Amino acid sequence: MFNKSRSRGMGYSLLLVASIAGCSYTPLSTMNALRAVDPLTTSAKDVRVMVALPSAFRPQKGTVNMETRLDATDVLPAQSYEIRLQQIPKGAAEMRVEQGQPTYVYRIHPDDIARFDTFRAVKDDDDRKGSLSVRAGACRVTPEIPHEAKVTIYLKTAELQDYVILVRNADILEGVTPKDVAGEIPICTVSNSVMPSTE
Repeated sequence: MFNKSRSRGMGYSLLLVASIAGCSYTPLSTMNALRAVDPLTTSAKDVRVMVALPSAFRPQKGTVNMETRLDATDVLPAQSYEIRLQQIPKGAAEMRVEQGQPTYVYRIHPDDIARFDTFRAVKDDDDRKGSLSVRAGACRVTPEIPHEAKVTIYLKTAELQDYVILVRNADILEGVTPKDVAGEIPICTVSNSVMPSTE
């Protein structure tokens, strides 16, 4: 799943949504690799997310999160848990797969590992279908509006020897008018944006 939407409290931010359930931007090789990953047992402290953004954009501070969701059933409502992600330095694994774009590397925030475990316990208890998604609000580095902004999102877990691509070269500006971008996606500042991860 990959979409762009309005987010209450954030204005019209670009939301990058890479669902582990898969979408048209997810390579088949990733779907095969993810068969080895069980969200109910994978080590939360070893989960890594890497976002590759064009240099014209950066993630907004405090907007990069993982959302875990359990589907509704006939007797149970849908449930979702927002898990904060914490930016960390790049290591050898990240440098092996990055392809020239600025990259931002994240782990599950240590204070939110218990929340992630709560989601897994609930899912294991009632066996509902669920999904994991990565979301990031964006800001603009310059006033100029690019014609496209292709984003790639990677995932790494303890079961995977290296990063796999969840979303490859998805244009976050597709279907978004320059007026919307100019009027509602803020210019990056020191206080509202983060710099790419470094070694």
